Amino acid sequence: MKPIVAIIPAAGFSSRMGDDFKPLLPLGNTTLLENIIQTYQSAGISDIRVVCGYRADALMPVVQRRHVRAVFNPRYDQGMFSSVITGVQSLEQAVTGFFIHPSDIPLVRPTTIKRLLSVFEERPDCILFPIFDGQRGHPPLVSRNHADAVLAWKGPGGLQAVLSELENYATDIIVADEGVLKDTDTPDQYRKVLDRF
Repeated sequence: MKPIVAIIPAAGFSSRMGDDFKPLLPLGNTTLLENIIQTYQSAGISDIRVVCGYRADALMPVVQRRHVRAVFNPRYDQGMFSSVITGVQSLEQAVTGFFIHPSDIPLVRPTTIKRLLSVFEERPDCILFPIFDGQRGHPPLVSRNHADAVLAWKGPGGLQAVLSELENYATDIIVADEGVLKDTDTPDQYRKVLDRF
């Protein structure tokens, strides 16, 4: 397999969750973050980078236990896109593509990751989006060819805005995976994720 990296931004304040730190919320016998890491490892991705910032020390036991890489974002107070930038800046030249998978979207299936990887083998210049029930979800798989555009983006709207500017390269991949749409921004959404899990 060509070198593909999974970037997992996990540096934010989780402010809409109250006192709870989203990446470490329980999910079965594990946590949201660890479940995402396991998903990529099950799909054959070994280069997984967790972008840390707020409460980075609390994330390190998971990073070490799962044998993945921590990348520290010193500007984590500037929002998730700053963590995307940090993750993309860490990529080596040999990397051909990267997933961006926020740490609050824990139910994506390994089969979805494998499906995106399969299409990427044939279309390595694309930005691939999983789509369920007509809606784009996470994670996008972005060709390394577009890394400079991500790094150069100075406008509002963060990752969604810069990917919209690259829409000519986008391909929607229909998946049988409602998990691509299930995030955990609020306590109510977290309860629904637990029920789904």
